[in-house]
Amino acid sequence: MKTLFPVLVAMALAGAANGHDSHATHDPARSTATDVAAERLVIRELDVTDSHGRSFPFLATFGRRGTLLLSFTYTNCETLCPVTNAILSGVDTEATKVGLGLTVLSMTIDPARDTPEQMAEERALWGAGENWFFLTAERGAHRRLMQDLSVDIRALEAHDPMFLLGDLCSGRFLRIVGVPEPSKLVDLARRHEPCDV
Repeated sequence: MKTLFPVLVAMALAGAANGHDSHATHDPARSTATDVAAERLVIRELDVTDSHGRSFPFLATFGRRGTLLLSFTYTNCETLCPVTNAILSGVDTEATKVGLGLTVLSMTIDPARDTPEQMAEERALWGAGENWFFLTAERGAHRRLMQDLSVDIRALEAHDPMFLLGDLCSGRFLRIVGVPEPSKLVDLARRHEPCDV
């Protein structure tokens, strides 16, 4: 993964800079920078659906899992989303190797097109471990969740690579925008202290 990650980043940024994908509106230099900001989120309970087609309450399910790393993706994306997924693959591998109880959530930003079956294909493509979930939701619930997470999904092609690291119990999260190394996210996850549930 360490050798693949820089190659994926370079390919994605070259594609975005040359207009080969709908991410052409991105500033490649901005995408490689990493900004981190602490915030508190209040998230309403709603149902989500995983890549196996199972629906369940978001807070009740993931609120008990401790530290979470959320990312936002869509399956038709060809440049920055694969970079984000490569980062998450590295995080998933490293967290599993060191025994870090980190749950990774990849949430679609295109629920109209990203069915559980498409999310299952994406999950298989990246060899996601048991703690890495690919999620979608019914449109109304999805819109409310994106509002609660302060994720703007009005223009799919204009979204920046962004991660939220924290826990649902306390609502304390770090918003990480850019293309961090997987090891940086694992280190931040190690230092996060979720509240007891």
